[in-house]
Amino acid sequence: MSNATSLFASAVSEAAGDKREMGVDNGRVKVFYDTVTMDYDYSTDTFESGYLPVGAKIVDAYVKGPAKTTGIFDLGYTGTLDAFVKSCNLDADATRFKRADALSTGLNTALTARKQILLTATEAATVAEGDGTIIEIAVFYVMD
Repeated sequence: MSNATSLFASAVSEAAGDKREMGVDNGRVKVFYDTVTMDYDYSTDTFESGYLPVGAKIVDAYVKGPAKTTGIFDLGYTGTLDAFVKSCNLDADATRFKRADALSTGLNTALTARKQILLTATEAATVAEGDGTIIEIAVFYVMD
């Protein structure tokens, strides 16, 4: 295993006294997790969530919905609504779950300002039978 280019290379060193303590340099992956409760069918609506701090470098994200829920969603922030997850099609994507991919423009770049996370329905969304359908969102980031 070679971590020669890693900021945390010494964390895998075998030399006694050369290992970093957990949490040093704030290098552990953090997660912002939230749920959005949909009580009726939506069309091109935006759901506001929490905030990511200045300097957060996004490494992954996902949108997940239950069975019998349809619609296409983007996950991002004001100005770049699809920065983290683009076109999550809950009706077609395997297991109604989509992670960040090559279409995600907001990955691996540190945020220069505090950003509010937004989940946007870009195509008519229908909820599962009954009220209270929950869409899960998560954004994984590090603070370098």
